Amino acid sequence: FKTGRLWGIELEGAKLSFNALNDHLSSLSLTSSFWQGKATINSRERALKKGASLLETKIDLSDVSMSDMLEHFKCSGRMPGGVCSLTCDLTLTNGSLAALFDGGEETLSKLYGKGRISAKNVNLSYFTDRDWQEGKVPVLLQRLLGAGATIAQAKEELPFLQQIMQSLGKEKLRNYSASFTIKDGRIISPATTLNGNMGEIKASGSCSLMGEMDYRLQMRLNKALSNQYAKQPLASLFIQDGAIEIPIKLTGSIRSPKATLDLSPEKKALF
Repeated sequence: FKTGRLWGIELEGAKLSFNALNDHLSSLSLTSSFWQGKATINSRERALKKGASLLETKIDLSDVSMSDMLEHFKCSGRMPGGVCSLTCDLTLTNGSLAALFDGGEETLSKLYGKGRISAKNVNLSYFTDRDWQEGKVPVLLQRLLGAGATIAQAKEELPFLQQIMQSLGKEKLRNYSASFTIKDGRIISPATTLNGNMGEIKASGSCSLMGEMDYRLQMRLNKALSNQYAKQPLASLFIQDGAIEIPIKLTGSIRSPKATLDLSPEKKALF
């Protein structure tokens, strides 16, 4: 069809197919213009033994407008402009399309599964805003992007890194990827990677559906910054394989994070 709406989002030139029985949507396939970019969504629910079910979903948003996305979710406080791409693969036990897109924390706390999310050319800082965290955003997407944004901003809590940040000026757009499992109401991410103009952050840990966080980070500065600051007494303590690599402990919550240097007793004594 030429125009239409799905979950309140305007579609153009869409191709849509689905299966439904007694108001229960069991599969959906959609390709459409979407937030000035393109969306491809494929989702299928199939029955398992003993009344269980398995939901397999892939969402691919390509070159979509960040402003349109944030405005749709009522996050209209800041309009960043620009475009980004977002991909999410999910396999959930006892999930449903309704729970995935409309379910709250209580519904999602009963889900088990695994997945992977990646975002390209995106300024993650918008996903820690109160509008995003309290808005009408699917909880799983809310927490995944919120956790990634909080990991990206952890360095801002550390005076040790403030001089470096000031020398760089405005943070450039980031690439973010994470594999995860969902179990007992927590999103467990053994492998999270973020890339920005300071370097690379690798993280592992978990975030609850309520937004409580427990992560360990390794922030590796790029070659130019490592060379620039390597002779500083404190920075030299963190040189690993020719680059400055800073261990960070991130706790608290997405709304109120707490970042500290994750140091051995010997290094703690030097700070």
